[in-house]
Amino acid sequence: MKRLFVISFILLCVLTACSPQQRVARIVKKYNLPTVTEYVSDTVVIPSRVRTDTVVLRGEPVLIEDTAFITELVPVNDTTYIVKTTIKADTIIKKVPVSKYVVQDIKKTVSIVEWIWIISALIAYIVLGFFVIRALCKKM
Repeated sequence: MKRLFVISFILLCVLTACSPQQRVARIVKKYNLPTVTEYVSDTVVIPSRVRTDTVVLRGEPVLIEDTAFITELVPVNDTTYIVKTTIKADTIIKKVPVSKYVVQDIKKTVSIVEWIWIISALIAYIVLGFFVIRALCKKM
């Protein structure tokens, strides 16, 4: 009997509750909350890499340096060079706009009409739960 009452009460509460998204949407609509756009830094880090290859050439050692990479031609034999390319580490910082609601502390008093609705809803839940339990007990 007690177990049935608890189950029916939980079922009534779950079926009449609204989701948090609905509550936030209702509050935003009711109080017309202003939004503020803030910019947040989003960082992407590219690690450094080294790649080595061999090539046959004639000439002197060559060093090519750029902002993103360094390439070295290092002589090994008379006509053989090792090509060593180092890609420098890089960090990309991007500003991403994020909209936020400005929440102001609003103190609202509950009126008599709202209290009457709350009390009548509680009474309706109790009566409905009693009838559900009574109907289920008669079937057993």
